[in-house]
Amino acid sequence: MDLAHEANFVIGAIEIRPSRRELVGEGFRQTIDPRVMRVLVALARAKSEILSRDDLIESCWDGVIVGDDAINRCISRLRKVAESCGNAFAVETVPRVGYRLIPPETALAEARAEIVLAEPGETPATQPPFSAAPQASRKKHALMPLVAAGLALVLIAGAGLWWFLPRPSNNLSASSDPPAGPANSVAVLPFANMSGDRAREYFSDGISEELISELSANPELRVIARTSAFAFKGKNADAKTVAHSLGVRSLVEGSVRETGDRVRINVQLIDSGSGYSVWSGTYDRNLTEIFALQNEIARAIAHALTNRTLPQTAGSSSGVVNADAYRAYLKGSSYYALRTEEGALKAAALFEKAAALQPDFADALAALASTYIFLEDHGTVYNVSYYSRAQELLNRALKIAPDNLHVLACHLSLSIDLLDWGGAIADAHRIQKINAHGVAALRAIFYYHHFLGSPELALKSAREAAELDPLSVTNRSNVIIALISMGRYEETIMAAKEALALRAGQQDALAFLCWAYAHTGQLAQAQRIANTLTTPMSLECMPQIARALGNRAKAEAIIDANVPNVGVSVGYADQGRYYAYGGHYSKAIFWLEKGYEHREQSLFLIPFFDKEIPPEFFKQPDWLALMDKPRMREWKAAHDMIASDVMENGVSE
Repeated sequence: MDLAHEANFVIGAIEIRPSRRELVGEGFRQTIDPRVMRVLVALARAKSEILSRDDLIESCWDGVIVGDDAINRCISRLRKVAESCGNAFAVETVPRVGYRLIPPETALAEARAEIVLAEPGETPATQPPFSAAPQASRKKHALMPLVAAGLALVLIAGAGLWWFLPRPSNNLSASSDPPAGPANSVAVLPFANMSGDRAREYFSDGISEELISELSANPELRVIARTSAFAFKGKNADAKTVAHSLGVRSLVEGSVRETGDRVRINVQLIDSGSGYSVWSGTYDRNLTEIFALQNEIARAIAHALTNRTLPQTAGSSSGVVNADAYRAYLKGSSYYALRTEEGALKAAALFEKAAALQPDFADALAALASTYIFLEDHGTVYNVSYYSRAQELLNRALKIAPDNLHVLACHLSLSIDLLDWGGAIADAHRIQKINAHGVAALRAIFYYHHFLGSPELALKSAREAAELDPLSVTNRSNVIIALISMGRYEETIMAAKEALALRAGQQDALAFLCWAYAHTGQLAQAQRIANTLTTPMSLECMPQIARALGNRAKAEAIIDANVPNVGVSVGYADQGRYYAYGGHYSKAIFWLEKGYEHREQSLFLIPFFDKEIPPEFFKQPDWLALMDKPRMREWKAAHDMIASDVMENGVSE
C-alpha cells in the first residue's frame, strides 16, 4: 500500500488524510504512525467486512511475515487513536477470524454501553460522537480531583456536534414556541468568506470571533461564545433551530470580502422568532480601520438589541492597525484554535510577526502570551522561558490596554500558574469591576476562585460560563469540579451526564460520574464505569470502590502500583491525597511535600477541597509543618482575604 497515492476519506466527523498520515476534525488534528494509517485504510476499504490477519499482512506489511505481536500492537494503537477522536470509529476483533472497522453509530453505542448498563430503565442517547483531541499537560491534575490541568484550555471540535442538535421542521416559522432566550441574548455565527479563496477563510472566521469578543465586553449583552456559535459552521440550519440550541433570542450573520487592503462586511441581525432581519448594515473600509469598524458594528448591534445607544466598551481596541499585522494575528488565531502543539508553534510565529509589525497591538501580545502558556502546559519540548516570556508580553499589553479583558484574563491565569496570589487578586478585582460576563473572563474567575478555595463562587462563574457556551464540555466540567469540591454528588451525577451527552466517552466526565456514584453508594454503576477508564482517571475511582467494599488492602495496592507514574501522568500531590484517603499519612506527607517542591497548584486545594480525607490528617504535625512553609502561608493569606470579602458581601448561585 502506497499512502502517498491514497485518496482522502471520511469516517463520521473525521477526515482521514493517508498521504499526510493525519486525522482531522474541526479544531482537531492528529498525526499517526504510517503502519497504523495503513491498517486504518485497509479496514476502511473493507467497508465493515472482516479482514483476516493474512489480509492485513498482505496489504499493510507488503506480504512480509510478521508475528501476532506486531499486529496486536498496531491494532491497539489504532484503538487509542479512535478513542482520542471521540470514538469516531472502533475496531472489532473477531476471534480466530480477523478484524473489522465498526462505523460511527455502532462505535458510539458501544462506547456508551457501560453507562447504559449502569442506568437501567433510562433511555440512552443515540447521537453520534462529539469529536475532540485530548491533550497531555505538564501540570498534572491541577484541577483536582479527576481532571488534567490543561482543562483550562479545552479542546473544541464542533464537526460532529450538529448531528445531535434539534432538526429543523417544515413549519418552524409558524411555530408559537416562546423565544429561546432573553431579549439581549445573541450569537454571532461564522461569517461567510466571500474572497473567493478558501485559504483566506481564517480572515472571515477571525472577523466573526473578534466581533464576539467586542460584544462580550458589553455588560448589557448576553453573548454566546465562539465554541458553541462555530459549531454551526457550514450547517444549513434555520434561525429558530440554532437559537433554541444556543438559548438566544437573536443571531448575527454576515459575510466578509477582503480585497487588497480593503474589507467589505455585510451584517444582519436576525430575530429567531420570526426569522426576519431586524437590522442590517454594509461596511466598506480600509483594513487599517478595522478596530473602529468592529466597535461600530458592535455598537449598532447592541443598539438594535437594547434600543439604547451604548458607549464604547472598556478595553476595546482602537486606533489604526497595520494591515499585515492584523492578517498575521487572525491567521495565528486560526492555528491556535487547533489546540495542538504544531498549531501553537505556527501561531506563535504569526503572533510574533503581528507584534513586531505593530508593537502596541495588545490583543496580539496577549495571544502570543496565551500560546506560550499553552506550549508550557501541553508541549512535548520543555522551554524554561515560556512563562517568563508570557509574563513580559502581558505586562507590556497591560501598559498599552489596562482594561482589555483578553489581556486581564490571560494575566490572571498566568498569575495562578506562577502562584502569584496577590497578582491574581488584583487581576480578578479588575476584571469584575470592568465586566465579568464574557466566557473568557468567567473562566479565569472560575480558576481564581477554585484555586483559592471558594467553591461557591467558582460554581457561580462556571454555571454562567456554561450558559454562554452551552456546547462546551470544558464549562460543564468546571461546573462538576465545583460541585464535587462541595460534596454535592447527586448534582455531580446530573452534570456529568450532561457533559457526556456532548462528548460520549469523555474520560474526565466518566471519571466524575464514577467518583460521584462511588460516593453515593452506587458501587455497581461506579465499577462498570471504572472498568472503562484509563490511568490516571481510574485512580480517582477504583481505590474508592475497593474501600467502600471493605477491601482496604486492594485499595492501597492500586495506589502503590501507581508510584512509577508519579510525576509523569499523575501529580505528586494527587498521589499524596490518594494515600491520605486511606489513612496512610506518612506516605501521604512524603508525596505532598514533593508536590510543594514542584509548585503543584493542586496541593493548595487539599484542606478545603477533599471531603474524603479524614479530619485527623489535618492535625498531624507533618501536615501542620507543611502548611507553615512560605508558599502555603502566602496561599492561606490570599484565601482568608477572599473568604473575608465573601463573608462581608455574600455570594449567591
